[in-house]
Amino acid sequence: MKVTSLWSIKSALIALVGVTISALLIVVGADRVDDGEANIATTTTTTTAATTSAPSDSTSVGDEPASVDPISCAGSAEIPNTSELVVSDSDPTLSHDGHPHGVPSDFSWYSHPTRNDLATTPAETLGQFHAIIGWGQLYEEADGSPATNTRVQVRALQTWYRLRPSAPDGDRAEDWILASPGIVDHPDAAWYEESFANDFNQPSDAETVASGSGGGLTATAGEGHVFHFYPSSRHAVDLTDVEAVFTTVEARLIVADPNGPEDCDRARFIMNVGTDVYEGVAGSVETAPAIDEGRFRYVTKDWQWFNVAQFPGNNDMGYLDAHPLPLNQR
Repeated sequence: MKVTSLWSIKSALIALVGVTISALLIVVGADRVDDGEANIATTTTTTTAATTSAPSDSTSVGDEPASVDPISCAGSAEIPNTSELVVSDSDPTLSHDGHPHGVPSDFSWYSHPTRNDLATTPAETLGQFHAIIGWGQLYEEADGSPATNTRVQVRALQTWYRLRPSAPDGDRAEDWILASPGIVDHPDAAWYEESFANDFNQPSDAETVASGSGGGLTATAGEGHVFHFYPSSRHAVDLTDVEAVFTTVEARLIVADPNGPEDCDRARFIMNVGTDVYEGVAGSVETAPAIDEGRFRYVTKDWQWFNVAQFPGNNDMGYLDAHPLPLNQR
């Protein structure tokens, strides 16, 4: 979920143990108010994050029965995920396909993906965090979406990670490990203000979809709201033990009302995903930075995957040749 544009702390006092930690990281996470600066070495920022479990006024659809049978846009197909797409979606030097509506242009995540590199972050900073989740967000494109009869279907939100060989469970270092609660078809969700100002959120229009109809949920964004979705629980893992992380979700456009005109080709929705870290699986959410946030791409009539990942070698493809990603899992 979203927080401020800076993670961590410049000379921050840890009162309980009387230790001063000096570290600075750029934050791109969820439910954040971004100060617009991508790299300010002298700024101290207090985060204002929402909880990764459902906020008090969010929409939890995980336990509700299926309520819709989505209508595919004409010519809809399934496009498989690839390692090349994952690397592209995660590349901070690439621009988004479109800019998110209502987000100030000086926000660090407005124009391109962002990353806090696990390989170069000080161990004392990583040691503050002991849980992770993946999340996604759906926006109208900056110029708005003229479509009036199109929704977005989302499914299979998931986060995977690999351990460092030096980790206590280093014997699993060759495996990509699926973070709990697993592959999530019915995540918690809410409409947030597009800039995440004051962390204000309200129930969304999310509807669940039966597995026989493709699974997942459907929703819209617009009228000043971003549709933000996330698992109902965090996964426990010490960030100092994590070598690589991969978050992905699948989405497509659908027809909202089968009795109305199909206008999928007019829709201008964009989506991306990110990965947050927390101090624990429960408790405070005042410090909930993201370690990465992927590229915004347009949602189309075809099922396609939206990704973000980071791994050693500055996301060099050679790492994925040796440790293939768990792609196209549903």
